[in-house]
Amino acid sequence: MYEAAGILYENVALTEKKQYLERLSICQYRLFPTRQGEDQQKNYEAAIQFEYYMERLDETDQLDALRALVNTY
Repeated sequence: MYEAAGILYENVALTEKKQYLERLSICQYRLFPTRQGEDQQKNYEAAIQFEYYMERLDETDQLDALRALVNTY
């Protein structure tokens, strides 16, 4: 289901880029686990891309996101 969710969140993120940064941050947060896999380089690139949006999440999601980033790095 990650693949289908990834497609959905990718499209939402593309439409939200210039409108609502909060929604875009949530979309990027949901996309982050879908981009994880066996390739460490791709995982690192996904972490770098997501790191910018982490600060705009609420505190609970920030903690979960930080844990996920730490595990990726």
